[in-house]
Amino acid sequence: MTPKDSAPPTQTQPQVLCLTTGEGGTLAQALGLAEALQRHAGAHLIERRFAIRRWARRLPAAGWHRASSVLPFWPEVALQGGAALFAPLPGRGPVAVIGAGRHAAPLVLELTRRLRGAGRRVASVMVLDPDLPFNLFDAVVLPQHDGLSGPNVLPVLGSLGRITAISITQEAARQAPRFAHLPQPRLAVLIGGPAREVTWTEADSARLEQRLGALVAAGWSLMITPSPRSDPALVKRLRHTLPEGRCWIWDGLGENPYPAILGLAKAVLVTEDSVNMVSEAAASGRPVHAFRLSGRHPKMDRFHAAMLAQGAVRDYDGAIGDWSYRPLAETDRIAALLAARHLTPAI
Repeated sequence: MTPKDSAPPTQTQPQVLCLTTGEGGTLAQALGLAEALQRHAGAHLIERRFAIRRWARRLPAAGWHRASSVLPFWPEVALQGGAALFAPLPGRGPVAVIGAGRHAAPLVLELTRRLRGAGRRVASVMVLDPDLPFNLFDAVVLPQHDGLSGPNVLPVLGSLGRITAISITQEAARQAPRFAHLPQPRLAVLIGGPAREVTWTEADSARLEQRLGALVAAGWSLMITPSPRSDPALVKRLRHTLPEGRCWIWDGLGENPYPAILGLAKAVLVTEDSVNMVSEAAASGRPVHAFRLSGRHPKMDRFHAAMLAQGAVRDYDGAIGDWSYRPLAETDRIAALLAARHLTPAI
């Protein structure tokens, strides 16, 4: 675990304590919400990372939660460097403890309990299904396409994240020289991979490869970023078949520049397998074209239907269209609600 505490807050400043594993979509969602609370509430942000010991990884969230009340030194013993996760917070301002996913859920509850025991005003906030009763938390932020509800549930369209319309504009300006060699018009291409909620076949990969070649032939320059789930063979074929002067493909080294790509593109083509990728593309305000795959879960059907209704996304039909919509800003919307409810000064 690596604590990431910045300079100390003032005595009464609101604080956001964000618990992450430092990886994957849960990091982007939890830290994105924490950063938005920093903006909306003037909060002091602390990120603390945790790593679960191998023998404890299969324990359900409910087991973790029950163990905290009966076992000494729990959950510290189940974590690597667990004591640092529960280090006291300075100051006396209100606190929001944020985590994402079932591994973080019992830790959010235990930190909340300890901080309240020390006399702090604390809100426990979970992003994604915690695999625990929702009423244990002050707020649970869930994708509306999950179809779950409750008195303290805050539904969101798509997913939370760190990418905003402002950060896209800033990164596009900063990295414009990197892509200056690509002629206009430019298309951002976000490629995912096989996932639990979709069926991705070899025929889908071949069709994607063919469509990208056709877009180049039609005059588009492509800025392509694969994801960790992308098929390496597909990416290798794209590097071999697409002309270098009209195509840039991220090599996976260093930070992914795709916020800049979104800002420098006239439109976006994104494979439909990732709620996060589609949601982040829709933060750009650019027309987002979803590349359909062979099959998808009803939950993904609900998500894409909602994005279609919102006006951000349309199914890719072989042509790149042009339309406008209000950029998706769900993370800031939720942060504003939480700041008003939980991080305002006590009266």
